[in-house]
Amino acid sequence: MSDLVVVEETQILAEQADSSILAEEVKTIEILAVADQGPPGPRGLPGPEGGATLVTVGAVPLSGHSAVACNSAGLLVPADCTNPSHRGAVLGLVADAYSPGDEAVVQTAYVLEHAGWTWAPGPVFVGTAGQPTQNLPIGALFSQALGQALSATRVLVDVQPPITIA
Repeated sequence: MSDLVVVEETQILAEQADSSILAEEVKTIEILAVADQGPPGPRGLPGPEGGATLVTVGAVPLSGHSAVACNSAGLLVPADCTNPSHRGAVLGLVADAYSPGDEAVVQTAYVLEHAGWTWAPGPVFVGTAGQPTQNLPIGALFSQALGQALSATRVLVDVQPPITIA
């Protein structure tokens, strides 16, 4: 903490014959010592890597490398472009599989790689049942880019706002 000294002065500006006094109060604050940084606090639990967030998985298990959305309870579910409640609720992709109740790491700005993918360069969209796609399925109610395919096995996750189709 800083040590502070407060000096108060009263300067009499005028004194009247009827015993009234016009005075001005002046406060001066002087800092005598500057505070030093205190000791560091305890280290918190490690969070996800940058470009990710932790969200609890809902009642349905999540497959790895799938698109996810938040349901009305704020829990993760497989994202689906044919489900109107998922419009505006898609968060990103998960790299790993998760069970109900797990804290899942959702990638929101990250390069995700999966040997089982066979992308063509270009946008990757929310498909059905959590599966990312480059071709919207029949019955899609909205289109939402999850990111860009950088190669056949790599996607730069960069979720964009949804576009209503139907």
